[in-house]
Amino acid sequence: MITKIIPNVLGTSVENRINGLSDYIHNPNQTRIDYLSDYITQLHASFSHELISEKCVYSNSRNFLDDNIEYQKIEMSQTASLNSRVIDPIVHMVGSFKKFEVPTTEQLEEQIDIISKHLGAKDLQMQYAMHMDTDNVHYHLIINKVHPFQKNKHGENKVIDLGEGWIHKSLHRAIAEIEAKQAWEPEPNSMYIYD
Repeated sequence: MITKIIPNVLGTSVENRINGLSDYIHNPNQTRIDYLSDYITQLHASFSHELISEKCVYSNSRNFLDDNIEYQKIEMSQTASLNSRVIDPIVHMVGSFKKFEVPTTEQLEEQIDIISKHLGAKDLQMQYAMHMDTDNVHYHLIINKVHPFQKNKHGENKVIDLGEGWIHKSLHRAIAEIEAKQAWEPEPNSMYIYD
C-alpha cells in the first residue's frame, strides 16, 4: 500500500478547493479538475454505469454536523475560515493498494481510524471515498486541519500540525500498522515495520 499527499494548486481559494475536492471524490460524472468532494458519495443504483467515468464504490465522512455533502462542504469552508493565519488548511491524500488487493468497507474504516490516530486528526473534519476506476483500488481522503472547536492563543480555531510536523513519517507508520493488522503485502524497503 502506498500513500501520496496531493499538493494544492496555489491561487485556489479555500472554498473552491473544498468544493472541487469534495465534488470530485463524491460525484465522478463531473470533471476531475473542477470537482473532488461530491465525487466520494455519488454511486447509487439509479446511476447509469455508461455515464460514470470513474467509479466510487464507498464514501463516508467524519466530524460534521450534517450527513448531507453540500452542507458538509459549507461547514468545512466555514471551519477553515476560523483561522486567518493558515495558508492551506486542506490536505488531500490518496492511498493505493497493490493490484488485486481490495479492502472491505470495514477495512477502509479501520484504515481511516489508524491514519487519523497517527496524524493526530481524530477530531478533524474529513471526507473519504474508495474508487475502483484504475487497475489499483484506491481511496481519497480530505482533511481540514482547522480544529472545529479548539482555540489557539490568538482566539482563532487551532490548526493541527498533522503528524506533529512529520506527516510523511506518520503516514509511513500508519501504513505499516495497516499492512500488519489487515495482512496486506508490504511494499519493498518499507520505512517501518509494525510490531
